[in-house]
Amino acid sequence: MSRAPTISILVPWANRSELAHCLRENARWFESHDAEVLLINAGGDEWLMRASATQSGNVPLRIINTPLKEFNRGLALNLGVWFSRAKLIFTLDCDVIMTSDLFSEAIEKVEEGAFATLKSRFESESNGMPRLAGVVIGHDTCIRSVRRRSYIEVQFSDGSCTSLQTSATDLLTGGDAGHGQVLMRKVDFLAVGGYYSGLETWGWEDDDILFRLQRNLKLLHVEAGEGVHLTHGDDKRNLSGGSRASRDMDNMTRCFERYAEGTFAGSYSDDVARWSALCEEQRGTIL
Repeated sequence: MSRAPTISILVPWANRSELAHCLRENARWFESHDAEVLLINAGGDEWLMRASATQSGNVPLRIINTPLKEFNRGLALNLGVWFSRAKLIFTLDCDVIMTSDLFSEAIEKVEEGAFATLKSRFESESNGMPRLAGVVIGHDTCIRSVRRRSYIEVQFSDGSCTSLQTSATDLLTGGDAGHGQVLMRKVDFLAVGGYYSGLETWGWEDDDILFRLQRNLKLLHVEAGEGVHLTHGDDKRNLSGGSRASRDMDNMTRCFERYAEGTFAGSYSDDVARWSALCEEQRGTIL
């Protein structure tokens, strides 16, 4: 068997045309860090996936075709981890282009017992984020950055407390935190049971696993790197007829119901037992 890669890049996908652009633009980071790229087809059209992949340049891909009928991001990522070979995993959405080297900034910290998310993510189209207009920063000024952060603090009956950062916005540049792009050790992912696939619509699956990494394992959350999110409408999200706010709140409520019951594990083991044997893998660059 060939030597294991340094990082397994997991790209969950279903009928998103941005895929080819994402793979092309991120290829330099894959190559410079000896990464394998797993494209997890979770309910998407295989012909469209192949058409997109042929336009992605020479990025070697491991294609994981799943039997899912509807996109479920948590389930797709759990299955991707099952097929991954590296000790580090990185979750990358197919509409995010990294513009700086998150891996060089964060790998050492993650290997020492942390997890990392994208520090600043900018929209490809103006998103109207509030800014402190007129404030100039630089090496010769007193201000280097101004970030507005939001947290949820959870106190448990045993006296412990876990604080989860839910958002962080740079009021000078307009960038916000990209919590969906997570670099972590596979051993830590497995220790918390991976993602919880019971969240079938858009929203909160990233917050849930980040919360459990901190609550269960006491891992440090570090932020590194910058990227661009390819702006799109809510029609691209799996909202099942609801709004982003309502689906996010529904999923958040479901997770906190589980925490209140003392359930702090994801559904990785159950998902793998049910679905992994039904998945098909294709290796190599798609031609």
